[in-house]
Amino acid sequence: DLELLWQALCQMFDHDRSAARGEAWERTERSPERLLVRNFVDTRWTVAEFLMPVMILVMAGSMITLSMGLVAASNVILLSIWVLFAAAVIQTWFLWRGFKRLLAERHPNAGTQGLMMYMVNRSMMLRRFRQPGPVIKRGDTF
Repeated sequence: DLELLWQALCQMFDHDRSAARGEAWERTERSPERLLVRNFVDTRWTVAEFLMPVMILVMAGSMITLSMGLVAASNVILLSIWVLFAAAVIQTWFLWRGFKRLLAERHPNAGTQGLMMYMVNRSMMLRRFRQPGPVIKRGDTF
């Protein structure tokens, strides 16, 4: 039994699942549709990429104004989060419409499954932290 256990432990690392996961990720990320989404998002400034930093500042401002007893000011500050979120949703909707048009033009038979959430997630991430990293500058044509 001990020998069988030792043999199982030795063979446990023969199949590297993380490498397989990495290869599957690379295959997905190399698709022309994903590349088009990345370049489409990376050439633009988006409201959504500033949501998290602004939310942190708004939360700090809200706590400060509440501790000072300025409830009305705190409510206005918290309302700004909702305005910013609405602006991000509206901009994302326009981005998606523009992207679908571009995708139909460049890759007529390509499907859009999963691309909208990929675009939303990419546009929400600060440019510096996007993976794979941006290869195109803002404002460039692709």
